[in-house]
Amino acid sequence: MANFRAKRAHAFKQQHGQCFYCQLPMWLIDMATFARQRGFTMRQAMHFRCTAEHLVPRCEGGGNIQENIVAACWWCNTRRHHCKHPLPPAEFHAYVIRRIRTGRWHDRTLVRSAPRV
Repeated sequence: MANFRAKRAHAFKQQHGQCFYCQLPMWLIDMATFARQRGFTMRQAMHFRCTAEHLVPRCEGGGNIQENIVAACWWCNTRRHHCKHPLPPAEFHAYVIRRIRTGRWHDRTLVRSAPRV
């Protein structure tokens, strides 16, 4: 498990703390500080928890290798996998960006107040 945490942390650092899909800042360790800095409630800040996302799901043969793991916020990660057949990463990224532009992804107030890192 510690090795998997290290891979998530590595992806977080490589992506400069931004979600692979929505490009918004995430928190890895200190939710309270993240929430306070952005004026979020703790519940709102939970949407931006850094998770490890397998680009190729393990159920489809994707492994726990660093090249298959990116950092994604909890919101994007869970939304990608709501469907029976999730979109491929590039298509899902495009979908998320379109939704953000129309104000139909994260709560609009969260997106406006989340500074780009």
